[in-house]
Amino acid sequence: MDNGYFKGFQKMSHENEMRSVLLIRGVKRILEAKKEESFMKKIFRKKKDIEPKAWEKIV
Repeated sequence: MDNGYFKGFQKMSHENEMRSVLLIRGVKRILEAKKEESFMKKIFRKKKDIEPKAWEKIV
């Protein structure tokens, strides 16, 4: 996905009704791209290593 999509999405107000529509379209686009990947690319796709951390306390 291009960076312009996310920049425009971030600039929108949270109350804007089009924000949810754009979010759904973006998720659909990502899922379609993953669905069309070749079998070998799916096998070798590197998954992100996520380490659980404690919540940071803001004082």
